[in-house]
Amino acid sequence: MRLPQHPFLYFEVEPILEGLPGALIGMWQRWDTIHYLRIAINGYHAEDLTAFYPLFPLLGRWLSALTGWDPTLALLLVSSLAFYFSLVLLYNLVSTEISPRLAPAALAAALVFPFSFYNYAAYPQSLLLLGILLAYWLAEKNRWPAAALLNLLAGLTHSTAALLTVLLAWPALRRWRAARQERAQPLRFALLLVPFTNFLGMALFLAFRHAAGWPPYPDTLARLYNRSLSPPWEAAVIYFNYITHLPFQVTYLVPWIGVILFLLVLGLTIWGWRWLPRPLGWYQAALLVFLMSNTIAGHPMIAFLRYCLIMFPLYIEIARLWQRPRLRLLIFTLGLVLALLLSAMFFMWRGDVI
Repeated sequence: MRLPQHPFLYFEVEPILEGLPGALIGMWQRWDTIHYLRIAINGYHAEDLTAFYPLFPLLGRWLSALTGWDPTLALLLVSSLAFYFSLVLLYNLVSTEISPRLAPAALAAALVFPFSFYNYAAYPQSLLLLGILLAYWLAEKNRWPAAALLNLLAGLTHSTAALLTVLLAWPALRRWRAARQERAQPLRFALLLVPFTNFLGMALFLAFRHAAGWPPYPDTLARLYNRSLSPPWEAAVIYFNYITHLPFQVTYLVPWIGVILFLLVLGLTIWGWRWLPRPLGWYQAALLVFLMSNTIAGHPMIAFLRYCLIMFPLYIEIARLWQRPRLRLLIFTLGLVLALLLSAMFFMWRGDVI
C-alpha cells in the first residue's frame, strides 16, 4: 500500500498500513499521535517534540516495553482506559454533587460530544481528564497528599492542567478555614500548596527542556507551531474577526461547524454559571478564557474543541438539556453525525479538526 501524499508526516515512525492492524490501529497514526509515538520510541530527540508534555508518551512507552505491544496500540490503550475510568468518576461526581438523575445523561454527553473520538485516540486529553477528576475527587474526600500528587501528574500531562488550580482551590480553601479553627498550622500551610502542584509538574518538564539545551518553551511554540498566548481581550477580538471574516462556502464547512460548536460551548458556560456548583462554574469559565487565549496565528479555533474535552462541566450542562425528549434526540443525532464526520476527516489527514 502506498503512503499518503506527504509521507514526511510520519517522520521516523514506521506506519502500520497493511491488513487488519492497518485498519484498526494504523488509522489512528495521525497528526500529534506521530509526535507522541516519536517520544515514546526515541525520547525527546528533536526540538519540535519538546512542545509535548511527557507523561502520556512515557506511559505508552512503559506499557509497550512491559507487554511487547506496538507503541501505537499501547498509547491507544492508555487513552481508552483513562477515558473509561474518567466516565466512572464523572458518574460519581454528577450523582453526588448535582443529581443522580443527570449522571447517565452526562456520560451519554461525554460519549457523543462531536470531538469525543480524541478520547480513544493516542492523544493525552482522556488521561488529563482522568487526572483532573481524580484529583478533585480526592480533594473532596480530604485526601490531600494523593490530590497533590495527581495534580502534579496532571501538570506533566498537558499545559491545560494549569486550570486545575481553579478547581482545587475551592475544597482546599474550605478545608483551610476548618484547619484555622482547629489551629492546625502545618496543615493550613500544606493546603495552600495543593492547588499549585500542577505548576510544579510543568516546571519539572520545563527544567528538563532547559537542562537539555532546548530553546525556551514559548519560543518553540511560536516558531514551530505558530501558537502563542494572548491577553483575553485580544483573544476576544481575534475570535470575533475570525468568525466575521469566515467565508460562507462549502469548502469552509468544518470551520463553520467549529464556530457553531464554539458558540454553543460559550452559551452553555454562561448558562451553567447560574446553577453549577461554584468550583465547577469557575473552572469551566477559567478554562474557556484560557483556551481562547491560546491561539494559532490565522486559525484560532484549531484544537479548541479538542481541549474542551477536559471541560467536564460541559457534559453536565448537556445532560440537563438531555432531559427534554426532543432535545435529547437532537443532541444524540447531531453529536453522532458530527463525530463520524470529524473522525473520518481526522483519519483522512484533514487538518481542519486537529
